[in-house]
Amino acid sequence: MSIAKELGLTETAFTEKIGESEYKLRWFTSRREVPMCGYATIATAYTLAKEYGVKSPISFHTMSGVFPAEVEDNQVTINFPLYPTSSMKTTEDERLLEPLGVEDYIELRRSDGPVVYMVELYSHEEVRRLDPNPRIRDLLKEMNAFFIIATARGEEPFDYVHRVFNQGGEDHGCGVAHCALSPYWRSKLGKSEMRSLQPSERGSEIFVELTDDATRITGKATMLIKGTLTI
Repeated sequence: MSIAKELGLTETAFTEKIGESEYKLRWFTSRREVPMCGYATIATAYTLAKEYGVKSPISFHTMSGVFPAEVEDNQVTINFPLYPTSSMKTTEDERLLEPLGVEDYIELRRSDGPVVYMVELYSHEEVRRLDPNPRIRDLLKEMNAFFIIATARGEEPFDYVHRVFNQGGEDHGCGVAHCALSPYWRSKLGKSEMRSLQPSERGSEIFVELTDDATRITGKATMLIKGTLTI
């Protein structure tokens, strides 16, 4: 965790080889270990394949299960679990909305494993305009919630848009959010293949494909920095 804190990134992935194309994988923020991280997994799979010649598919053994990753050029596809959500409308759950900056919404939902909140707003413009109060971080921690997602129908070519806020602030590229988002939007849009936009400051685009038991997310990776860390 001290290395993750020193690097100062949203999440840092740590991996260890345990077999042919099989690796242990853990993710850390500067504060704690997290159960899953999509973009750090995409980056790890890409680096192992392109820099170390590891053959695809690569199996990652994690605290949340075994996730296979397929690498083709700079494109990585990962099989993540499904986190179906249930509709919520209690005073306890709704107290997240005021510091998020939401006054009116279509639906508020929650997943129990891990605890994830999701609120559908009326337009993608509302999602883009959100400017949460920093105290939402403490409230998420108090409620033992992984994060809260604000989402809405997208504009072409995107099926839906979303932004993700966790205990450290805004996550600018969150692959794990689709474990909850994709089953929800499949039920509303009648699609199993969808394209999403995360209009954060940095922004990200993800292609999502749902099977009976998995959320397949596909993103692109680029090598930005190489270096040696002296411990």
